[in-house]
Amino acid sequence: MNRKIFIVPIANLTAEKPLLISNFSLISFKSYHDLNVQIDVSDFLTEEHKKYKIGYLSLVEDKKFYLRDFPLLDLDLFRDHKNAINTTFCIFELNEDNLIKNILDKTYKYESSDINDLDVSNICNKVNPVLDFIIFYSGIGFNDRLQLPLMPGLTNDGFRRFYYINNKEAKQVMSDNIYHIPQKGIGINLDDLDDNEDNYGISYNNIYYNIIFGNRYDEIASLCRNILHKINEVLYMPSLEASFIFLMSAFETLASKDYINFQKAKSKILPFISRDISEYNKLSDFFRKMSKEYRTEVIHNGKTLFELHEGKSEDIIKELNKIRGLLIKAVVNIYESKCDTYDDLNVYRENLKNTLGIN
Repeated sequence: MNRKIFIVPIANLTAEKPLLISNFSLISFKSYHDLNVQIDVSDFLTEEHKKYKIGYLSLVEDKKFYLRDFPLLDLDLFRDHKNAINTTFCIFELNEDNLIKNILDKTYKYESSDINDLDVSNICNKVNPVLDFIIFYSGIGFNDRLQLPLMPGLTNDGFRRFYYINNKEAKQVMSDNIYHIPQKGIGINLDDLDDNEDNYGISYNNIYYNIIFGNRYDEIASLCRNILHKINEVLYMPSLEASFIFLMSAFETLASKDYINFQKAKSKILPFISRDISEYNKLSDFFRKMSKEYRTEVIHNGKTLFELHEGKSEDIIKELNKIRGLLIKAVVNIYESKCDTYDDLNVYRENLKNTLGIN
C-alpha cells in the first residue's frame, strides 16, 4: 500500500529544536534556522553521522534540511515566514487506504472540489495525540488556557488546512468552514521537551507518552487514551459549563463501557484515586456535591457556574482543575494497573477496596 506524507500546521506553538514524538516530526522556522547555526556538520566523523535524522527530516552536510529526498525549503509553506510565525509543522505518514485516497482524489480537481470540513478534520485529527502529549507535558490547566495551541490544522486566519506531498510539492487542502478563534493566546514553548538530544526524540519514560503512543492496544489502554483526549478537549470549550458537563461525563465513561448512574460510577473510580478511607470519603462528598448540586442545576435548571459560585470565578477554575486533575490521576493509575479488560479491572478494584477497608 502506498504511503503519503502529510504536513499539518499547529499554530500558537513554537519549538526551539526539531522534535520526534513517536512517528511525528515537528519543526518550526525557529528550529529550522537555529539548528542550521548550532550544528557543525563537519564534526560528523563517520558515514553514519553525515546526516542528522529527526524522523522524516534530515540535516545533511550542506546544512540543509531535507524531507526524504528533497529540500524542505523548496516547499512554499516554508517560505511564507509571515504566516508561519509561532507555528510548528507536524510531518507524518499515512497509508493511502480507500478513505485517504477518496479524500485526496477530491483535491486533484480543487477548483470545483467537494472537499468539506469533515475531510480536512479527518487528516488534521491524526495529530491529536501529539497535542494531547504536549498539553499534558506542559501542565496546562483551566487557568492557563491562553497558552493552548490552536487545534491541529487551524491557523490564525480561521481556516483549517493540511498539506500533502505530491511530486515533491506541498499541496494545500483547506476546509470550507471558517472557525471563530476566541483567543489567539500567547502560546507555549517546547524548550525542554527533547529529552534525548542524540535524536531529538522524546524518551519513553513519560507516563503520558506511554499511554498515548505506547504499544498496548487492549480495551483498557484504549479507554485511557480516549479519556486523556477528552480531558484535553474540555480546555478548548468556550463555555465553562460545557467543560464541566464534559468532565463529569468523562468520569462516567472511565467507570464503565455501559451506562451507569453517577453514584455507581463514583464508587468504581474512587478506589483508584484514594490513599486511604478518609480521602475516599472526602472525595465521595466532593463528587456528590458536583453531581447532585452543580450538574443538576446546570443541566436541568439552566444555572451557570458563575451563579452557583456567587460570582467567584477563581473558585470555578479551582474546582474544574480539581476534577480534571483527579480524572488524570485515575487514568494514570488505571493504566498502570496493567489490566487488559474490564473484568480484570473489576478484580483489581475489589482488591483496592479491600486494602482501603471499603465495604
